[in-house]
Amino acid sequence: MKIIGSNLCPHCIEAKNFCDKKGIDYEFVDINASLANLKMFLQHRDQDPQYDEVKEKGQIGIPTLVLDDGTWTRDWRGYLKAEPVQEGQACGLDGKGC
Repeated sequence: MKIIGSNLCPHCIEAKNFCDKKGIDYEFVDINASLANLKMFLQHRDQDPQYDEVKEKGQIGIPTLVLDDGTWTRDWRGYLKAEPVQEGQACGLDGKGC
């Protein structure tokens, strides 16, 4: 999974901290780190209807998750809380067991 965002965005930092705390593997793509990262994000965002409301409000649309199957989602909270338990992981949200 990738998190597309910015280290200047408090919601992006929150998403990263959640993943770190829960031991969820991710790659962080900082749109402020390079023009290539920014262009990649904007090219997708400007063609994806899920960002229409965000653009109308003058917002950016980060953080965005890019799932392993290539799906983009803005609902990072919903996805991360609903992430299935993988083999060998504890079933409790706190990681301490069932």
